[in-house]
Amino acid sequence: MPYFAGDGGLAVRIADLREIVPLLGGGSVVSWGNFDGVHLGHQALLSRLAGAGASLGLPSVALTFDPHPDAFFSRNAPRPLADPGDKLALISRLGVDYALVLPFDAAFARQSPRDFARDILVASLRAKAVILGYDLGFGRSREGGFNLLRGLGLEYGFSVEQTSAVRIEAKAREGTPSARALPVSSTRIREAVGRGDFEEAAAMLGRVYSVRGPVRWGARRGGSLLGFPTANLDPGPLLLPPHGVYACLAACGGLFYPAAANLGLNPSFETGSGADSAGPSPSLEAYMLDFEGDIYGRELRLYFLRFLRPERRFADAAALREQIGLDVSETRALAEAALAADNFSTLFPL
Repeated sequence: MPYFAGDGGLAVRIADLREIVPLLGGGSVVSWGNFDGVHLGHQALLSRLAGAGASLGLPSVALTFDPHPDAFFSRNAPRPLADPGDKLALISRLGVDYALVLPFDAAFARQSPRDFARDILVASLRAKAVILGYDLGFGRSREGGFNLLRGLGLEYGFSVEQTSAVRIEAKAREGTPSARALPVSSTRIREAVGRGDFEEAAAMLGRVYSVRGPVRWGARRGGSLLGFPTANLDPGPLLLPPHGVYACLAACGGLFYPAAANLGLNPSFETGSGADSAGPSPSLEAYMLDFEGDIYGRELRLYFLRFLRPERRFADAAALREQIGLDVSETRALAEAALAADNFSTLFPL
């Protein structure tokens, strides 16, 4: 079932695409894509979409898909950079009037480029103009491209504009002899998060990478045994960095707190028994500095500031407690610097 975000980004389910037609008046300006992470490249495209709609006096519509086409075709699809709610909110903040989420299923995947243009763009959305990215592919097996769409536009009465790639310099690393300006992409951002390089990820996202989810009950060792009570966050399918300890900012109830987070298997507490054949599951636990109150069941967002150290086994609880104290001190310093940033609201959107 499709649903759309409008009127401040609230998602409203609709039973049929035809239900959006009365909202579009004399037509619309349309773009589409997965918009995974809504990174700087997506932001440039969507801002252009909103601007074109305003210039033409037409509502702007961004089409995206659920599930991600890669997830539909493969069980080994990359983990997403943002959940559907965050994606809709980020698109809405760019001035787009409607973010329409279409179910990506077998029938949708079989559509030819002509079917997509005729049935979705023209019949459902009354498109008068289409704004698309530099790497567009649409229709069955992504067989449609810019030239085909431009021809369909001449036939069906909509204009087509293609935007350029947004390029950010890639860091020189082993195997890459020099820095190069490469197009911003969700793939590059996943690679940066996968290395724990949140500076490079933020440069491409335009904000600090974060995950969110409800706080679940954990083993409850942090407070009783170590003196550092932790919130056990369930981030669902979102992309996570490598196992280790991280300096973070936590957001809960509209307030920010420095947070030292551990992602991994808690090797200092492995018992060697009771695990299933797949082994223990990794957990994401955050010690929120200066937080008081009951957080269980509430939603928590973690912004990753910096990788501090790998996860490792300690000889005893006292040694682990001492190291956590050092982690907390470093986290507080990094968090205070982040909180003082001039562009804080841009880097850390709630």
